[in-house]
Amino acid sequence: MSYKTILTEVDGKVATITLNRPEALNALNGQLMEELGEALLAFDVDDNIGCMILTGSEKAFAAGADNAKFAQPEVKLGIIPGAGGTQRLPRAVSKAKAMDLALTGRMMDAAEAERSGLVARVFPQADLLQAVKALAKGIADMPLLKAMMVKESINTAYETTLAEGIHFERRLFHACFGTNDQKEGMATCMEKRPAKFTNA
Repeated sequence: MSYKTILTEVDGKVATITLNRPEALNALNGQLMEELGEALLAFDVDDNIGCMILTGSEKAFAAGADNAKFAQPEVKLGIIPGAGGTQRLPRAVSKAKAMDLALTGRMMDAAEAERSGLVARVFPQADLLQAVKALAKGIADMPLLKAMMVKESINTAYETTLAEGIHFERRLFHACFGTNDQKEGMATCMEKRPAKFTNA
């Protein structure tokens, strides 16, 4: 499909979507959001895609949404963080770090965001896209159903009690043992060879 505000690329099981409004530093607008939604949905239902990368240009990911620095500056504007900011941030970092950021409005750089658990990894700008593509390929090579189960189980941890989360995880864990990929994964461990997952 042809888009005006994004570029798409597929390399093996990895799909890359690049925001492409350089004249506006990739600022999000209605057309970009619509095209992004269409591309994400198309790749999501494509059984040949195991991982997606969303990126911007070297100058900007998206105006107002770059992650080199992060802040909850609302207190400086006489308001509080909205859109779930006071609820999601403590779950992502800690109560103490969320209080620090939301009460002072200070900026957190990428290194601090990684140490705090807000982001999983930080790469040098020059290596970023290559490193992310290697990471995405590694994820895409995992058995798709199990990767989806991992994501669902971890996401459930943020929406339930610990006891409910453990019960949910246990059900998914037991379900894995009825699959061919579990048998293949265990065999590769014993036989010291690369896995050949079939998503079955």
